[in-house]
Formats: sequence, structure tokens, C-alpha cells
Amino acid sequence: MTVSVLLDGEESTLEFHDFTEGQENLRRMEVDAYVVVYSVNNLETFRIAKDTIHTLRKDLKTKSAVIVVANKIDLVRKRHISSHEGRRLAEHNHCKYIETSVALNHQVDELLVGILRQIRLKLNPHKVETSDSKPKVKRSGPLGLLDRLFGRRSKESSSCDNLYDL
Repeated sequence: MTVSVLLDGEESTLEFHDFTEGQENLRRMEVDAYVVVYSVNNLETFRIAKDTIHTLRKDLKTKSAVIVVANKIDLVRKRHISSHEGRRLAEHNHCKYIETSVALNHQVDELLVGILRQIRLKLNPHKVETSDSKPKVKRSGPLGLLDRLFGRRSKESSSCDNLYDL
């Protein structure tokens, strides 16, 4: 499946491959990003997502972007995997995290743009931030000195929830 995404005035085509049949195909393909999806109402899909991420990070030692997607968040009463559990999985494995509902088309566009942003950031991590990035404020005086000494960054910029930063 392919999807066209417009980001920063540049159109790109994302090509998706389904690896649910087995993880042996993960070793053979050269990819720019992995999107690992589980259903929030199905513990087995969460277990498979954990195993897949483990394979990607520990066995294959991939440096590609990995985005963990908690799908079916519209099924609130049937939810078995909390947001906290999903975020913890993503943070622990240096992945990004987003919750979606494909049925309601909730956060789907944000996911597609985030995938493309992660690919571009991984391919060119030193590129100057674009207009879509959140502005960074440099402080002067004592607070600026503390920021430089201790390397403070905003919580959001290092968060697994922010698909616009590495």
C-alpha cells in the first residue's frame, strides 16, 4: 500500500509492507521506518508488538525510526492496554508513540506526517528545523546558563509522543 504525504511543501510517497506473516522478512528488507501497531483491546497484539520491537532493537539492532501505534482507542470500554503501558513500551525501546482510531480517522493524518518526519530526521539529523517545528527559546542570564550547563530540554522535545523530533 502506498500513501502520498505533503510535508514542508514537499510531497513524498510512503510505501507500507505488512510483516504480520512472520518476522523473517524483517531481516531481508531495507526500510526507513517501522510502524508497529497493536489493538488496545487485544492483549495478544500487544505481546506481538513487544516481540517485534525486541526483534528490531535487540536482534536486528535497527537504527531506523520505530513508531508504536495504539489503535482502536475508540473502543474505550473494551480497552485492555492503557496509554501508560503503551508509552512505557515506546520509551523503554527508544520508539515514538501515538494513539489512533482508524475507524474514526482519529490521528491518522498526524501518524502519516509523523512517520515521514521521523524518516527525514533519521536520514538527515543535522538539518535545520523547519517552520512546522516548535520554536525553541534560548534564555539569557542565570536560567540560560543553567540550561547550557545541565543540558535542559523541554519535556515534550524528548518525549516519545512527539513525532516531530528525534
